[in-house]
Amino acid sequence: MKIKTVGLLAVTLVGLFGISLKAAEKSQLVVNPEGAVQSQQVVMLKVNGHEFTVQDYATFIQGHQTLIGSAMSSSEGKAAALREMAASYMLSEQLFKEKLVERKDGKPPTQQEAIKAYEALAEKYFPYPPAPDEKSAYAYYEAHPEGFGIPESVRLSQIFFRVAEKAPAAVENAARDRAEKALKRLAGGEAFEVVAVESSENPIGKVAKGDIGFVLTNDKPWLKAAIGGTKMGERTGIVRSPEGFEILELTDHRPALITPYANVHDKVIKIMRENDQQKLRYEYVKLLAKNAKIEIIFEEGKQLFPNGLFP
Repeated sequence: MKIKTVGLLAVTLVGLFGISLKAAEKSQLVVNPEGAVQSQQVVMLKVNGHEFTVQDYATFIQGHQTLIGSAMSSSEGKAAALREMAASYMLSEQLFKEKLVERKDGKPPTQQEAIKAYEALAEKYFPYPPAPDEKSAYAYYEAHPEGFGIPESVRLSQIFFRVAEKAPAAVENAARDRAEKALKRLAGGEAFEVVAVESSENPIGKVAKGDIGFVLTNDKPWLKAAIGGTKMGERTGIVRSPEGFEILELTDHRPALITPYANVHDKVIKIMRENDQQKLRYEYVKLLAKNAKIEIIFEEGKQLFPNGLFP
C-alpha cells in the first residue's frame, strides 16, 4: 500500500536534495550524496560533509509553507526548520544508498522519480498507519477542537520593548526599565494609546496607537498565560515574550466556532494517520542520524541544539 500523504511528500521533496530540484536544475549544481553544493555563503551545519549555508536554509524554508512562519518568528521554529533540512538530506542519501534513485548524465532525479522513490522508502521504513478506531478519533477531536473550526482570538493593544531572548543582562535590564517607566505612566492615568505612540518599539503597532489586531489565543503559550484572567478593557503588567517586554491591553474577543465532529470526521482520521507517520519518520531519521556525521557550525545552532540535532 503506497502512502497517500501528499502534504508529507511535499514537505520532504521540496528540500529533498538540500535545495529544491528546480533550484538545482537552474544553478546546474550537482546535488547528491556523493558531492556537496559549493557556496560562498556562511555555513550553518554539515551533514556527512554536505555544507548547508544561510542561503540554502533560506531556499529551504521558502519552499516549506508549514515551516516558514515559525522559522521566521521563533528559535523553536528555526530549530525545527534546520532539523527538517538535515532530515531531508539524510533521506535523500538513503534513496541513493538503496538504489531507489540514480543520477542520469549527471542530472538529479526528476520530481516524479523522487516521489516514487520516496514512497518506496516510506513504505519500507515508516509506512502510512491504519486508521484509528472511532473512540480514539473522537478523543483527538475533543482534545484539539480549535483545529476544526475558527480558533478563539483576542484583539490586543501593545506597548513593546525589544530585547533578544538571550540578550546580555545589561541590555535586558535597560529594556525592562523602559517598560517600567511606561507602566508607571499608565498607572498614573495616561491613556494606553498615548503611551504606545510615544514609547512602543513596534513600528506597526506604534502608528496604530498600540493596536496589533486579532491574535489567536492558543497560538503562543506565553501569550495565553499572559492574558489569562484579563477582562475586556483591562491590561497586563510587564510580560516577557520571546521578542522582548510587552504590556498588553485586551480590547475585543472572538470565541471559537468549532465544526461538529460528524462534519470533520475524515479530516480527523487523516490528521491522526499523518501525525503517526511523522512520528515513525522521525524515529527512522534518528536511526540515520546515529550513523551520520552531523556538525553544527554556527554558534546560535549550538545553543539551539545542546543535545544534538536529533535528541
